[in-house]
Amino acid sequence: MATRPKTPTHRPAGNVPAAARNSSDLRAAKQEYSKRLLARPSMPAARALTSAISPNPDLNLVGVGVGEKLVDGRRTGVMAVKFLVRAKYAESHMSEEHLLPKSIDGVPVDVEEVGLFRAFAAPALDPRTRMRPAQPGCSVGFADPNNQFTMAGTFGALVQGANGVYILSNNHVLADEGQLQIGSPIYQPGLLDGGNTVTDQIAQLTNFVALQAGVLNSVDCAVAAVGNPGDVSNSILQIGPPQGAGAATMDMTVQKFGSSPKSVISVRRAAASERSSDRWLR
Repeated sequence: MATRPKTPTHRPAGNVPAAARNSSDLRAAKQEYSKRLLARPSMPAARALTSAISPNPDLNLVGVGVGEKLVDGRRTGVMAVKFLVRAKYAESHMSEEHLLPKSIDGVPVDVEEVGLFRAFAAPALDPRTRMRPAQPGCSVGFADPNNQFTMAGTFGALVQGANGVYILSNNHVLADEGQLQIGSPIYQPGLLDGGNTVTDQIAQLTNFVALQAGVLNSVDCAVAAVGNPGDVSNSILQIGPPQGAGAATMDMTVQKFGSSPKSVISVRRAAASERSSDRWLR
């Protein structure tokens, strides 16, 4: 897929000031075009897999993210909004209405061919059920003190602390975005997945990193102390125990498992990506 010639309000990518390339500008541009291009009527999964490839973004665009711009497969060091497409077309083979923007309010754009995202079959083991020992990837959650909603999230990892072992997950999964009191019970499975407040408590909220409104937060995490270490395992569902730690880099192979449930292996080329596979595959 080629890109649309810039409009008068867009600056050429080569003249983009450094400030225009910061994270907030990139994410704002990405969010704008995610809403504009991905929020379209769904296509049934069978038709998506068998339909002819077309330069029409309704059929060709499968995701929008933020990542490093590539030219002829080579890194440029320039961060850009990434349009992820099933197939990339030469501009001469496309009509004007099917072109994507070359820049977004001064933010560079890159179009990358990735093929079609497909949902894999659900695993034999349902991560939303009660399991002991509980493993990362399964369902956990808290009980809303005001009984206004029922929730469940994902057990992210098992971590070791000075006073025992802890469940690590997102702040919003274990601490209700910092609203939950320290010491509040954590259940496995989460109540939305059938957890029972009488029989299924597995940990209690111990600490969290506060989320700040209006700024770019570095992490979204909380920990909950496990009551009985025998009730948990560090072996991630469908993956196994972690083999080490390292800094995330572009082109790094990533494997994850969550209570949705989904298991994927991918190459991290676009950060903060949104994809259209949910509208293609139901």
